[in-house]
Amino acid sequence: MCQEGPSTCPEDGAWGAWSATAPCPVTCGLGVVTQRRACDAPPPRHGGRGCPGNSTRRALCGPRGACPDLVHWGPWGTWTPCERRSWGSISCQPAAGQQKRTRECVGRGPGGPPCPTQEGVGTIQLRACYNVQHCLLQGNWSDWSPWGLCNPPCGASPTRSRFRECQPIYPAYPLVVTGVTDSAPLNVTFWGRPRVRCPTLEGQQLRLEETRPCRNVTPCPPHDD
Repeated sequence: MCQEGPSTCPEDGAWGAWSATAPCPVTCGLGVVTQRRACDAPPPRHGGRGCPGNSTRRALCGPRGACPDLVHWGPWGTWTPCERRSWGSISCQPAAGQQKRTRECVGRGPGGPPCPTQEGVGTIQLRACYNVQHCLLQGNWSDWSPWGLCNPPCGASPTRSRFRECQPIYPAYPLVVTGVTDSAPLNVTFWGRPRVRCPTLEGQQLRLEETRPCRNVTPCPPHDD
């Protein structure tokens, strides 16, 4: 029992009432509302303990009916391997092949509006290519990349790094060709992951990384329990 009188005895805090719930912020589907309360009924005094638990809570609101589907293009898929079927394998050769990738129109219902085409590109995209998959190529070291962000972004000892990479020297194949799909000129891209050889640099052959400590980094904020 406190013997110093009621004006100086420690008094633990107690939670006040939860705030009123705001209107649901969505017009369709499910939403989230947040309620708050303060440790002020009464607040802790004279070294008394604070309120246990959280000062906020979140809850779902709705549902308010299904949201209408928005018609849009999904992401492009990966390119197919570069090939020219009438020639057989064109790997590591100056023979242009062809690739394609596809995408889907998302959210279109039966009889609904189609996704808009962009410059004549719909569900399929084609391009001309040279196949350099696993081809042995000489390479050059890139310049240093910009310094990256501090990792972690706060605290006692974050670091940042930069790197140089061994980049392939592609063959001097023509970068514009005709006759792959039609008579129109086509730009050609190199496809595949070649095996690259660069002169050894500080004991590394493919990637060289440099790390240094960050300075004047702010402390991490305390975690809210």
